[in-house]
Amino acid sequence: MKVILNRNLCQRHAPACEACFGNKVALNAFDVADCVLEIRDPERTEIVTIHMTDRDGLEKTLIIDKDTWPEAFDSWMLLYEKQQAALGAG
Repeated sequence: MKVILNRNLCQRHAPACEACFGNKVALNAFDVADCVLEIRDPERTEIVTIHMTDRDGLEKTLIIDKDTWPEAFDSWMLLYEKQQAALGAG
């Protein structure tokens, strides 16, 4: 599944964003609402690719699979930082 979102469209502060995102991950139910603009291939949920326009002006990509699911549930922000660090180390 691919999810397109824009955090500029939601007024949640960081902890509330983390909770909202974690809920979507827990339910495996991303829906077009708030910051979620589009969902592509909704039936293919084994890997979820999040393409995000963040409030810092950066375009970010986050990959969620069975191994990263717990981290995405806890904090998409920390998982994003970890994935970026791994890309830099590769």
